[in-house]
Formats: sequence, structure tokens, C-alpha cells
Amino acid sequence: MAYGQAFQSESALRIPQVSLVSQVQVAAQERLRQVALEGKEAVISFAPGTPLAEVEKQMILRTLRTQKGNRTHTARILGIGLRTLQRKLKKYEIHDPDCVI
Repeated sequence: MAYGQAFQSESALRIPQVSLVSQVQVAAQERLRQVALEGKEAVISFAPGTPLAEVEKQMILRTLRTQKGNRTHTARILGIGLRTLQRKLKKYEIHDPDCVI
């Protein structure tokens, strides 16, 4: 009986630790978004019928600009992996985030 109680207690301790890590990651990502928007225009609008590829390209460019070209921060803010961001930059032929669309 004591072993079963100890096992249950140990299992109960592991679950909150995983949740805590997830909460920390979510909080860090949200903080990056807040930092990205501080002093920046937070509303971006697109005309109805704008192709999604164009919307995606502009969001990547604008986020890169707010992050001064930092691709790691940009990927985190957009909620995608760094490698995915790199593929999209290549796809949209974005070499310099300061370029004008």
C-alpha cells in the first residue's frame, strides 16, 4: 500500500512540471509578441480578396522589421519554426527585411 501511494505521489509531481514548462513557453512567446508590438502599429489590414500568400509575405516582412532582422525572434513571434521561416523567406525571395514591397 505504501508503494502505491508513493508511486501516485511521484506521478502527481511530474504532471504539473510539464504544465509549468508549457506555461513558461507560452508566457515567453506572448512576451515576445508584446515586445514586438511596443511602439509599433498593431493593426494591419488587407483588402478583401488579397491572396493568402501576399498576406503571409507581408506579415513576415513586418515582423522581421520590428525585430530588426532577427529571424529567431521573428519565427517565435509568428509561431513557426526557424527552418520554416527560412523556407518562406526563400519562397518569397526576401533577402533584406528593409526592402519595400
